[in-house]
Formats: sequence, C-alpha cells, structure tokens
Amino acid sequence: MVIRNFLGVLLATLASVLVLSGPAAATPAKETPWLPEAGAYRLTLFLGNLEPLPWDDIETAWREPYRGSEFSIGALAWLDRESDIDAAQLLNAITHEDRQAVFAEATRLIALRIEEELNRAVAAEDPAHAQQAVRTARELYRAFADGIATAEPDVARQIGLAWLELNSSTGSAGVLGAGVTSADRDTMAAARRVISGYIAENYLIADFAPRQTLSALPETAILSGRAIEVPPSLPPGSDIFDQDPLPRLVLNFEEQGIDETDLPLVAYGDMLFDSAQIFGSPARDLGLACSTCHNRSDVNQRLFIPGASHQPGAIDVDGAFFNPIFNDRRSDPLDIPSLRGLRFTGPYGRDGRFASLRDFTRNVVVNEFGGAEPTPFMMDALVAYMLEFDFLPNSMLTPDGQLTESAPEAAQRGEAIFNTPFAGLGDRSCASCHMPDANFLDRQAHDIGSVAPAYEGARAGALDTPPCSAPPIPRPISMTDRCRPWRLS
Repeated sequence: MVIRNFLGVLLATLASVLVLSGPAAATPAKETPWLPEAGAYRLTLFLGNLEPLPWDDIETAWREPYRGSEFSIGALAWLDRESDIDAAQLLNAITHEDRQAVFAEATRLIALRIEEELNRAVAAEDPAHAQQAVRTARELYRAFADGIATAEPDVARQIGLAWLELNSSTGSAGVLGAGVTSADRDTMAAARRVISGYIAENYLIADFAPRQTLSALPETAILSGRAIEVPPSLPPGSDIFDQDPLPRLVLNFEEQGIDETDLPLVAYGDMLFDSAQIFGSPARDLGLACSTCHNRSDVNQRLFIPGASHQPGAIDVDGAFFNPIFNDRRSDPLDIPSLRGLRFTGPYGRDGRFASLRDFTRNVVVNEFGGAEPTPFMMDALVAYMLEFDFLPNSMLTPDGQLTESAPEAAQRGEAIFNTPFAGLGDRSCASCHMPDANFLDRQAHDIGSVAPAYEGARAGALDTPPCSAPPIPRPISMTDRCRPWRLS
C-alpha cells in the first residue's frame, strides 16, 4: 500500500511538472467556415511563408475551394459572382511569382471587399439586407482580426465595439409588423468610420513595407519596428482532429493484466506521448502531440495541413513550418507511419538511418518539431511506453505469418501471389523482402524505383523494408491489405 501510494504521488508530481513546464497546450476546436476570398487570403499567408514557396498551391487557393469548404466554388469564381472587384492584379502577381506583390494585392483585395460590403450595408433600404452586408463584412474582417488583436489589442476592442454598434443600428423589421425600428444612420456612419479608417490606414495603402514573414499584422505595427510575436495558426482546410472512432490500441502490459499505475516509467511516457509541451512552437501552441499524428499508436488518417500534406494522413515534418532550422527546402510529405509493433520494426526512419528508437524519437522531438532537449528520464519514458505498442491480433494469421484455415479464399490466393517470384523483381517474390516469419520485414534497405533521384547519379532511393500490417477481424483481408508500406518517416 505504501509503495502504491508513493507511485501515485510520483505520477501526480510528474504530471504537474509536465503541465507546468510551459504554457497550457491548446485544444483543437472546430473552426468557423471561411468565406472563399478570406479563406484564400489566409491560405496565401500560410503558403507564402513556406520555403520553397508552392506557387501552384497559391494559385489553386484562389481558383478552387479550400479543403472542407462549405462553398462549392473558389474565391475567384465567388468574386465574379458576388463582387465588382477585379482580381487581375493578384493573378498577375501570382503568375510572376512576386511574393511581396501577391501579399499586397491579396491584402488590398480583402480590404476592398470589406469596404464594398460596408457600402452595401449603408445603402441598404431594409434592415435584412443591411444586416446581411454587415455580417459578410465582418466575416471578411476576420482575415485581419487576429493580426490587429496581436499588434494593437486596444484598437481591436474599439473596432469590435464598432462592429456591434454598426450591426445594432441597422434597424429591425420586427415580427409580424411588431417591433419595427428604423436604421440609425448617424450611428451607422460613426461606427463605419472607425472600421473603415483603420482599414484604409493599414490594409488599403499603395505600398506595403517589405514582409519577411507574411501575416495579417497592420501596416502601422510593421512600420513601428516593434517585435511582435504572431500566434501560430493553421490555414483553412487544416484538420488536426483525432479519428472518430479512435483506432484500437493494444498494449503489451495490458494484455498481460498489468496495470499502468504499476509501471510509473510507462505511465509517464504515456503522458508525454499525449502532451504538446515536449514540442516547440508552433506545434506546442497548436496543441499537437505525438498522439495527434499517431492516434492510439496507429495512423491519424484524417490529419491534413495544406502545404505540408499531399493527402490526409501525411505530413512534411522537415519543412519550413514546424522548425525552419530543420527545413530541407524540399516538399516531401510522407505518410504517417503506424507505431504498432514498434519494438519489432527497427531500424527506424524511411531509409533506416536510425538504428535506435531512442535516437529516432529525439530527432522527432528536437529537430522535426523544434522541442527543447528532453531529459534522459523523459526519453526513457517515451521509449518505454512506445515499446508496449503491439500489433493487432488476427486469428487468420499464425505467429510466423502464415494464413490459418479460417482465412477466406481470396486471402489464400493472395498468399500464393505474395510468395511467387517475378522477373520484374529480379526473380524475387514479395516475401523475399517482407519475410512472413520475421514480421514481414528483412531489416534491409532496397531501391525499388519509388523515389525520384535528387540529381543524376544520386542513390537516394534505398528504403527500409516496412512491415506488413494485418487489419483487425472481422474484416476479410487480402495480401494487398496485409502488406502496407508504413515506416517511421
């Protein structure tokens, strides 16, 4: 009992140290949908800070709706339908790959759209149309709002009050003829002056100061020379939420009936795995943890960040966003690997460059996500926890990777193909590298032509043989299902 109480106190202390070691991690929350042009603008700011700059993605951001948008058309088509503003100058800047000009034209476009909607609100003859125009203008203003709030919080509050006054002074049509109120034109004009004056001074200017980092900070703040730390944010279309339902987690100690409270090192590793505090900004500030990408030791198949993901469930961890110092200046997102059976799948890394799981994990924390150097005890704990991740049990497979009699006929045909040598594989079979009796791997690296060489004569295509993963029962499996190229990136 004394030992158990001591362990409980130890875990509570470790948890408090972990939580208090830095600012509280953010909890991801569903984002309010963006209007097409505002969404395209925020995507432009995000993509414009990547190196190399993905110009095709910036053009796509304006021509197509962002991923998950509630609108079926892109920003340019939306402008053609809803606005009189010409986007030709913006498109010209994108064509010429002029980063500063793109920022300036995109910023002015959003500012002009706000003014366009405010003009409609003031000119509207009935409250319903006036209120709709005010709502649209305020949704567009949202593209600048966090920059203003960061640089000049007092001004942000004044503008916020102006939006409230503007909306409340548009009048009301009442209900069934009762409660009709006329628009207060003087109050509307006064509130509009507060908003428009600030927009004109900061976002509708002819020449913007050069931007090393693209952001929605107002021009007056940039010219002041003050050091302003802009809170990190993800662009529209991002998804860092966990899968629903979460994947099944099989832990070696739990299967043996051991309680995690009796394994304080593993328990601490569990907390670290779920904590954003071990990473640096922006991952820490956005609430990203190991478990964000690796839901319950598996792959988060929905995770997506524009400019860093080529598809859901993939991420470029050595790009410019998470740790600019570690940026390899190549757009090379990799599929997030499953961590199931981790203790069996070394060496680690896409090309097997890390023989040690400890070295690989430190590289993720410090280099990829810019975290502080973990203490030896933290590394011990993380590794101890991850080594408990097990493959999912599958009654259709024997321990040496052979199919049982319960496997369907399609899986048996697949097994025969899996073991058949092919001339295109140098008279080898799939099983030559993915050895069934060795967790479907051979612990070697092979160049099968799946990686384009970085330069003529480069030998960069040798990849560590990944293990094969069997999906859980009762879903019927084929050999294609069983052999999935997942490897720690």
